[in-house]
This record gives sequence, structure tokens and C-alpha cells, in this order.
Amino acid sequence: MTLDDLYSIADKSQISVHHTTLSDCASVSMRGHIAFDENKFTSYAEEKTCLAHELGHCITGSFYTVFSKFDIKSKHGHRADKWSILTLIPSEEYFKLTRSDNPPEIWELAEHFGVTEDLIKKAVYYYENQALSAI
Repeated sequence: MTLDDLYSIADKSQISVHHTTLSDCASVSMRGHIAFDENKFTSYAEEKTCLAHELGHCITGSFYTVFSKFDIKSKHGHRADKWSILTLIPSEEYFKLTRSDNPPEIWELAEHFGVTEDLIKKAVYYYENQALSAI
């Protein structure tokens, strides 16, 4: 999935992505809108991962206010991350790569999927715990 694919998802979901300058963060989302500061990213993978995360908030309806308790922020952030993982790192492809005779390193998975290493680490945790709970 490419950055353009994410913009298409936003368009089809009637979510406006506003390119703007933000002072304190790289992006923020609210119902139907994402404010996105492209100048805050140093790589394509960072930009793609961030847009997917914000789309995850919008598509799953996982919003919080700045003044929310940590557990509420965390819960909504996890929902957005899960949407990002399922969208950018499909389970079938993930398991095909990681169950091979020569499984790739985290950085290699990140390059393969075009996402950050941080998202890959979250995906490893998510998918491996899902696989264990199926046993």
C-alpha cells in the first residue's frame, strides 16, 4: 500500500486531509478531517505511517481530547495502530515473510512494507499475540 492509496482511502471515506503547518505536532485528526504537516517528516515511511495512524483514528472513530486521561488516549491510539497494522502490513504477507527459512530483520520488514520500524514492532507484537491466542 502506498501513500497515494491512503489518500484514496481518505477520499472514499470522505475524510479531508488538510496540508498545513502545525506548531506542536506532525498531525492531528478529528471527525472527517486530518491536519497534516508534511514538513515534519524525514522519510516517506514516517509520512505514510503517520497518515495511516490518523486515518485509523478517523475510520475507527477513536478520538480523544488533549485533556483525556492516559488510559483513554492509549486505548484510542491502540485502535488507530491496529487499523494501520491491518491496512499497511497484511497478515498473510507478514506471516509468509516471518515464517520463511531466513526471516527478515525488523528494519528489513520496515523497508519491505514502507513503514517505520516502530510500526513493525507493534505489528510483530500484535500478530504474534494473535497467533498464540489461536493455539
